Amino acid sequence: MKRKPSQRYQEMDILTMSPPRRVVFLYAMAHTNLRKAERHLGAGEIAEQCSCLLTAQDVLMELLTSLDRETGGQLAQNLAALYVFLINELAAINTQPNGKRLARITGMVAELHEAWAQAAELVLSGEPVGAMA
Repeated sequence: MKRKPSQRYQEMDILTMSPPRRVVFLYAMAHTNLRKAERHLGAGEIAEQCSCLLTAQDVLMELLTSLDRETGGQLAQNLAALYVFLINELAAINTQPNGKRLARITGMVAELHEAWAQAAELVLSGEPVGAMA
């Protein structure tokens, strides 16, 4: 399958992002797909809902596999466990749709996205991490 030039450009843009920006981008992508899945679930559009949930799962799997467990220590282990939990929840929601359960996961990913966005901003600005209030 031949990709459009815009798709190739987007892939290169993602691959050349700094690690902090890439993590924030991936969280945004997961969150966007979860919000879409909620809308599709509410509208009874099962195929579209499943597609969005699978994309969100793929994003979380990318976050999981990109963890540096040696350098990250306990934090990386905790994130890995969280990502596995989220992936499993999305798989369960995909087989047995549940709006409340999906809303809870969407909220969790939104909070994670916000936290990582703030952390990335600090890292990229060169501020000491202890400067967070």
